[in-house]
Amino acid sequence: MEQIKIPMRGLAEVTSAKPSQKLSKLKKYRTPRSEDSVGRSNYYVKALSAIKKHHKGQTGIVTKILNDLLAEAAVETDPRKRAKLEHSHRAITDYLKAFGSRPLKIMPGKHLYYLYQDLVVGAHPDLVAEKMVVWSSSNLTWVGMILAAANAA
Repeated sequence: MEQIKIPMRGLAEVTSAKPSQKLSKLKKYRTPRSEDSVGRSNYYVKALSAIKKHHKGQTGIVTKILNDLLAEAAVETDPRKRAKLEHSHRAITDYLKAFGSRPLKIMPGKHLYYLYQDLVVGAHPDLVAEKMVVWSSSNLTWVGMILAAANAA
């Protein structure tokens, strides 16, 4: 029997669906590169790009992206596209409020999965950040003292 592969988000979507909708929800995941599955992964691509730029110190670009998202949303006539632009703007501003002042380094994401018989449930985080260690002269003094003590022993 062929393995069934479904992302964690998809599993949650299928299990929380009404009984009459479960099969139609599951059909979206038969082909992993279907229009439905690609659309879900690309929804917040502008927000993720801006957040990564923020942590690289490119705050001017982030400000421009925020202004562009609002300007595009103001003239967008399609309600779904306008909502996507507004949601991306809100995602960036909420992220910056919560984590913007923290020294974080963006790291490559790892593919996580759980295998049960012929079912593979996978997850790939959209963003992985690691806290950066900020060195100061006092940190270096302590490191120097520890190294000196280790060399003396």
